[in-house]
Formats: sequence, C-alpha cells, structure tokens
Amino acid sequence: MYCTKCGKELEPTTAVCPACNAKTGLAPLPEQEKAEQETKNRFAVLWEILGFFFPLVGLFCFLGWRKSRPLRGASCGVGAVFGGLLFLSMAYFFAIFYFFLLMIGAGVTIGMV
Repeated sequence: MYCTKCGKELEPTTAVCPACNAKTGLAPLPEQEKAEQETKNRFAVLWEILGFFFPLVGLFCFLGWRKSRPLRGASCGVGAVFGGLLFLSMAYFFAIFYFFLLMIGAGVTIGMV
C-alpha cells in the first residue's frame, strides 16, 4: 500500500502516513486513538486553571466550546465551578468576619453574661 499524497510505501494497517500525516482512509488502531486522546488531554489542566482563577471566563469558554470542543469546554467548566464556589465561600467568610469586626468596633460584646 502506498500513500496517495506523497507516495511512500505504507504497511497495510497504517491509518496515517508517517511522512506527510495524510490519512489513508483506514480506521486508526486503538493505540493511535489513545495516543491522540492523551495529546488532546495534555492541556486540559491549563484550561481548568484558567477557569478556576477566572470563573466568568471559564463559564463563557464552557458555553462557547461545549459543542465544538467538548474536552476544552468541560475543562473550563470544571475550573469555573470550583473557582466560583471558592469565591462565594470566601466572600461569605469575609462578610461574616467583617460583621464581627463592626460589632466589636461598635462596642457590642458577644459571649456569656
């Protein structure tokens, strides 16, 4: 079997020409699919980090990519959820902390008689 693009001789089970990366029309082997999936997953953590530190950006990326690039969209969505939850919990904590500081500053004592 020969590549239709560059003419290099190929093995009968080759799905992609190693010389020019042209598809031969054969289904890829499971090992090739796994290697391609690992390459795609390589940057998933970076998209999660982006979504974590910028939850609104992660949300918009998730909404924009959920159909066209589902792996990236899901990674951004996961980061946005965790980043948003952390932001809300910290805002709640600081609101309570600030309330107690105001109470102490106003001279209100909290405790036993």
